[in-house]
Amino acid sequence: MRRLVKIAFVLSLLSAMVYPVVAQSYYDTKKHPRSTREYDEVAPVMLGNKMIFCSNRPVPGPKTGTDMNNKSFFKIVESEKDEKGKWSDQAPFGLEIASDFHDGPVCFNEKGDYMAFSKCFDEKTTSRSTSKFGLFFADNQGGSWGNLQEYEHNDREANTIYPSFNKDASVLYFSSDRAGGFGGYDLYVSRYQNGKWGSPENLGPRVNTAGNERYPFIHATERLYFSSDGHDNNIGGYDLFYSEFYKGKWISPVKLSAPFNTNFDDYTYFIDEKFENGLFSNNRGGSREIWTFTSTMPKFELCRQQRENNYCFVFFEENTVELDTTLYQYEWDLGDNSKIRAMEAQHCFAGPGSFMVSLNVIDKLTKEVLFSQAEYELNIEKIIQSYITMPDSAKTGEDILLSGLESYFGGEIKGNYYWDFGDGQKGTDASIRHKYLIPGTITVKLMFIENNPEEAKSKPGQANDDPDAIEAKKFCTSKTIVITEN
Repeated sequence: MRRLVKIAFVLSLLSAMVYPVVAQSYYDTKKHPRSTREYDEVAPVMLGNKMIFCSNRPVPGPKTGTDMNNKSFFKIVESEKDEKGKWSDQAPFGLEIASDFHDGPVCFNEKGDYMAFSKCFDEKTTSRSTSKFGLFFADNQGGSWGNLQEYEHNDREANTIYPSFNKDASVLYFSSDRAGGFGGYDLYVSRYQNGKWGSPENLGPRVNTAGNERYPFIHATERLYFSSDGHDNNIGGYDLFYSEFYKGKWISPVKLSAPFNTNFDDYTYFIDEKFENGLFSNNRGGSREIWTFTSTMPKFELCRQQRENNYCFVFFEENTVELDTTLYQYEWDLGDNSKIRAMEAQHCFAGPGSFMVSLNVIDKLTKEVLFSQAEYELNIEKIIQSYITMPDSAKTGEDILLSGLESYFGGEIKGNYYWDFGDGQKGTDASIRHKYLIPGTITVKLMFIENNPEEAKSKPGQANDDPDAIEAKKFCTSKTIVITEN
């Protein structure tokens, strides 16, 4: 049912023309300054401003030997970013829990005071021998790591490695080549309940293959990222994928696009809660290296819920006089070839425009206008906002069109469109197509940013970074779409 608005105001209508501009790539990637060609660095995670990762580059402190390839054992190390964005040199992390053999990878709870990590069962193994890996836990006690505890479901005949916690460390994901799996290494989940860890559950054949699934990373949204060499659509050896759990099962894994997957081995993936900054590792440079990535998209902040344009009104005149209704009648002329004979008229216009609305007194006998009681100039314009045109609902896997071409900004504006699809994916362009893989009610955001506004140009004799220059206009709108299972 259309909403009716009682009006007693005049709006100034401006014609709006928007010129879309193709935006840049969504992520800026670069090799991490603490990554080297000579040594291997892998499995980075962030702990505050520190990057914690595994490296076989020798560092002072922990004892270490060499593996069967004459490379130093992997150790857990750290590099901290200062206020200017500079990363410190690689330094040992958690010397209190370091062994004489391989250590890591590592993961943390959200508070950063509880960790899980991999290490060898035989800490005194020689450089030429082998040992199985297990998972261990430690607490941060006054700035140092202690209270070392072994995961109760380690298997001494197999490797249990690559841990990843959810936010509160009540759910643990890991990789293992234990018996009973689907291939080499499979992904498992274990839940902490009633003071102990539950038995590991294999994630099943949609995630695990006859090959190897390693390096799980559970995001804050419960999306699970991992590396695999066993899925049919691999483009290299190991590629990066993600899956999500819905109605008791994992959806078919989705392969990440470039720049995260290449013809080389792509191992680990870590991204912050807002899908803006992260780390990944691969061997595209020969050795295993760490790369950083930063979203080039603007932040979708202060986004208002989309308002629908309403062109329906109730017209009335407070200063009307009593008429002899047997002879005379009031008639509203709405200025769009519509006329309504009544004291109070309800009417919906087809769209924006300028309309001369008048209230006339009609002679019933002659059908002629005796006089005009009142006259208004009504200017109707669209609501100033970025405007999302899309279906209210769709099915998983359905290719849907999202458009911002109905946006209105009150005048001629040039700029860029940016989309946040609400599922961790983003895009640019005035109109764009997208597929949703998980059912649910999803909030879509559309931001339009003015490009090089005239007001922001520098004044004569001033630099382009003039602090008094007016910032480009931004319009951000959100709207929900309901995705149902196909």
